[in-house]
Amino acid sequence: MKLTSENSRTLELKKATRDFCEEIGRGGGIVYKGIISDGRVAAIKQLNQAIQREAELRAEVSISIIGKLNHMNLIKMWGYCAGAKHRLLVYNYMEHGSSAEKLSSDVLDCEKRIDIAVGTARGLAYLYATTHQTEKIGKEDPRLVSGVV
Repeated sequence: MKLTSENSRTLELKKATRDFCEEIGRGGGIVYKGIISDGRVAAIKQLNQAIQREAELRAEVSISIIGKLNHMNLIKMWGYCAGAKHRLLVYNYMEHGSSAEKLSSDVLDCEKRIDIAVGTARGLAYLYATTHQTEKIGKEDPRLVSGVV
């Protein structure tokens, strides 16, 4: 899903979330469940105002990098929308809930908790390695990071 700064994309996401009615989480903004136009179920995060201002400074490079990441321990980002009023991020919906929800409940045994910790560590290691490599490439030729060559 390729979303841009067009107002029509904001309206499309508003429709997908049924006017942002089904809240499924919080953290840096409010996350809503939605069904996008191709039928996929999505988690759509509406960034907080304070986060939006900070995010605008790094959005282009960050979204370019995050959108290309592919790792089994990371949620896939499908797209984003940078409208006049809203900054929206569109992620794969986690049908069985978040790791945070599971960890704060009594449903998991010790072995599952360790599996989650190891998976989280692997995801973070991948992010670190990718970010480190991207920063190195970006310092050598910033056009390569932004995809403009």
